[in-house]
Amino acid sequence: KELQNNGTYYEDTIKGNSQSAKEEVFAAPMVQSFSDVQQGAWYYDSVMAMTKGGYFAGKGDIVNGVGTFAPNDTMTKAEFLTVVARILYDEDNLKAEEGDAWWSVYYTALVNGGVITTDEFKIEDLSKPMTRQEMSLVAVRALEQRGETLDSVNPNVKNAIPDYNSIGTFYRTNVVKGYQLGLLCGNDDAGTFKPLGSLDRASATMVLYRIVEPSVRIKKDFSTVTSKPS
Repeated sequence: KELQNNGTYYEDTIKGNSQSAKEEVFAAPMVQSFSDVQQGAWYYDSVMAMTKGGYFAGKGDIVNGVGTFAPNDTMTKAEFLTVVARILYDEDNLKAEEGDAWWSVYYTALVNGGVITTDEFKIEDLSKPMTRQEMSLVAVRALEQRGETLDSVNPNVKNAIPDYNSIGTFYRTNVVKGYQLGLLCGNDDAGTFKPLGSLDRASATMVLYRIVEPSVRIKKDFSTVTSKPS
């Protein structure tokens, strides 16, 4: 099957895109652990929590309850959007047609739900890596769809992002919202965002986990930030 060939069969068909896919995935052994996700890793809790929640099952085969997560692999746009759709929508209501691409039903749900547009995420680009600024846009909109909105955007937040001016103008508001909402904290202690950097699976999982679990969001007081972005 195509899904097996691209190495994401189990992960990208949890609850399936067709009846045959559903049967095969539900028959697969449940993931109890990942061979490449060790306790003590900074991403361990988020990976295991999202796996327990049914949002991930790893990449490739599951043997005796042990799977492979590939935390350092790049997360594609299709993979990130798929997990966001699982967070927002009941998969029992997402109906795919025979022959659809594995991501099709999730992509369509996000477009129909107003989370993304087909201009923002073109079908021909879905196999490309998700950039960090694209991630911020989708993550913030997902949180807003779940009913969490800001009363106002704090103008000080952009001053806490050293490379704010390198963020695409279309994405800046959502990046600022992401920091203010505690979804984002940057790539280093200075809060550098690296907007065009690709998203690895470990980092992506942390952001996705913050959407579903408020207690792990970054709590930062921006009221005293005075430095200017470069």
